[in-house]
Amino acid sequence: MPEGEAALRAALEVVAAGLAALPPQPAPAAERLGGAGRLPLPLAERFAAGGVVGRASGRDFDARRDLPYAPYDRMEIPRSQGGDAAARLALRLAEARESLQLLPLLLDALPEGEIAIPLPARAGEGAGVVEGARGEVLHWLSLDGEGLVRACFVRDPSWLHWPLLEAVMEGSELADFPLCEHSFGLTCSGVDL
Repeated sequence: MPEGEAALRAALEVVAAGLAALPPQPAPAAERLGGAGRLPLPLAERFAAGGVVGRASGRDFDARRDLPYAPYDRMEIPRSQGGDAAARLALRLAEARESLQLLPLLLDALPEGEIAIPLPARAGEGAGVVEGARGEVLHWLSLDGEGLVRACFVRDPSWLHWPLLEAVMEGSELADFPLCEHSFGLTCSGVDL
């Protein structure tokens, strides 16, 4: 077993043990987060809320499943109807557990050989979508004739989620704002990309 693989497997065991010690939904957290920042499904659908934010409100979309690519085509994608900060926390924990089960299988299936191959230098453009930690991340890239980046655009899910945070905070207590913001997993830098 290569040194890097052994270190990765050891780290996975440590993280898995820590995660296994947590209940599926920590009771004090569920009590405080329950009802906070509730995002109704129609609003999640209208804004195309992605990732945990969308799925915790019942939106049935995940780029890993709906635009399948290995190994995520074998992954169970959890979903909830709760729509609040507690539902988002529960989904994050469920996804972490699912990922920890998937990673050793990926390591077992990793083929021998090169991990990077050279690409031909040529002009072109393309777009791609992947499921990131906050939802779907879109990339558009344009290359010049020498294969160098001429233009690039990245759309982080935060573009769609910041207005949703504003909507769920309307009429809420100010003390709920940090909980809701963190449960959405927002990033200011994602909007600046």
